[in-house]
Amino acid sequence: MPAQELLDALRVIGAAETVQDFAVRTCAAILRLVPGIRASYNEVNTAAERVAAIVYPDPGREWYGHYAPIFDANMRDNPLVNHFESGETAPASWSDLDPEGAFFETTLYREFYAPNGIHSQVAFLLPAPPGIFVALAINRDGTEFSLAERALLTELQVHLVNIYRLVSHTEAARQRDVALADVGWSVVLVDADGVVVESNHVAESIGKAAGIDLGVGATLADGPLWPVISGADLDLWARATRPDAPTVLGSKFVPFECRLLRSSVGPHLLWIREPNRVTESDAAVLGLTPRQAQIAVLLVDGYTNEQIARRIGIAKGTVRKHLEEVFDRLGVSSRAAVVGRLQAGAANRTA
Repeated sequence: MPAQELLDALRVIGAAETVQDFAVRTCAAILRLVPGIRASYNEVNTAAERVAAIVYPDPGREWYGHYAPIFDANMRDNPLVNHFESGETAPASWSDLDPEGAFFETTLYREFYAPNGIHSQVAFLLPAPPGIFVALAINRDGTEFSLAERALLTELQVHLVNIYRLVSHTEAARQRDVALADVGWSVVLVDADGVVVESNHVAESIGKAAGIDLGVGATLADGPLWPVISGADLDLWARATRPDAPTVLGSKFVPFECRLLRSSVGPHLLWIREPNRVTESDAAVLGLTPRQAQIAVLLVDGYTNEQIARRIGIAKGTVRKHLEEVFDRLGVSSRAAVVGRLQAGAANRTA
C-alpha cells in the first residue's frame, strides 16, 4: 500500500468538523485502504447494553430499526466486545480471539452478521470517556485480513487517535458554547496579557454598549475590566479556577456580567452577558415550546415578524401563528406584554 494513499486518506479525515463527519469520512477511507463489505464507527456502553453506530455505506433507517435491537441484546456474543472491554486497543479479529469458531453458533452471528453476509471482522479502538469504548470495524465476507492490512490498520490507528481527539474536543467545546448561550453567556478568549484572541458579535455588542472593546486584538489590560477580573498574575496560575459569582461591571444604565475561567497555560475564557438578557430557557420556564421560546426571544430582541421568519427559515404567517400561541400561553394580548413578561422572568433569574 503506497504511503501516499494513507496520507491522502488522513488528509480527507482530518478535514472532519464533527464526530459524525469524522465517522463517515473514516469508514469510507478505511474501506478504500482495506476493502470489505461495510465499515462502522461504534460507541459501545456495555453496562447499559447500548450501541450507537454509523455504518458505511449507509444501510438506511429500516436496517437500523431492525438490526440495532439485535446487536444491543446480544453484543457480548461478539468476542471483540469482551476483548476491548478488558482494555486492549490494537487491531484484532474474530479469528484471533476465537480460532475454534464458537462465535458462529451464537444468536448475534446468526441473526445479525450472517444475514448481512458478514463472516469476518477486524476492529480497533479510539480514545473514549470512562464507561464506553469507541471502535472502528471492518466487515468482510469471510476473507481473512492479511498481515499487510493489519500493519496498515495499526499505523492508521495512531493517526486517527489524534484526529479523533481533536474533533471530539472541538465538538465538546461547541456544545459548551451552545449551553452557555442558552443562558445568555458569550465566550471570549483572552491571553495572559489581556489581549482578545477570539471573540463574537454578541460579546462585542455587549462590550460596545458598556464602552469596552472586545474585538479580536483589543487589549483589556489598560481598561476597567481587566484589573477587576484578573486578580493575580495569570502566569502564576497553576490550575483552572472560576469565581463563585459573576462580576457586574458597567454603569447602572448599561451593566453586564462577566466571569473569567482561568487556565494555567492559556488562553483564558471570559464569559460575558447582559444581566437581564432574555434567553430561550427563560421563555421555556413560562411554558413556551422550544419554537415558541425561540420566536419570543427574537421578539424581545426587536425583530419584526418578517425578520424572524428569515432568521429561522419559516413563513411569515407561521411566525404570526406562533406568536398568537405565545400570547395565549402567557395570557397577554400584545408584543409589549410578551417582552415585559420575559424580561421580568430574566430579572428574577439573575436576582
